Amino acid sequence: MRQMVSMDGALGTEDDQHTLHDVLPDKSARRPDLLFERHEHQQHLRRLLEAVIATSLTERRAEIMLMYLDAGCDVGSQSEIASKLGVTRQRIAQVVGEAMPVLEKALRLNGVGPKRLAEMEGDRED
Repeated sequence: MRQMVSMDGALGTEDDQHTLHDVLPDKSARRPDLLFERHEHQQHLRRLLEAVIATSLTERRAEIMLMYLDAGCDVGSQSEIASKLGVTRQRIAQVVGEAMPVLEKALRLNGVGPKRLAEMEGDRED
């Protein structure tokens, strides 16, 4: 017959009042080392994208793509970017659409294909 143990009961002596809650790992908690590694990958990807944008696009298109990147590549941000730059949303969409294949090709030439890009980006929840 198994004995029931309280998760809140003290494990040690009177001086050591640790409970099972204190010593068992929280499986739902995110590991700091993995969070740091993911952050480092995302920062590397950001620097690489910025370099590719700066070297592969005209100054104006690079400005638009950096604004788009800063907005999380959200299609809804195109109107906001257009408003800031005094152009139409359609023009922003056109620039983004034309720039994406150029950026994808440049990233591939730098060893970053779709699979590697997905690994570096990680899930976008946070």
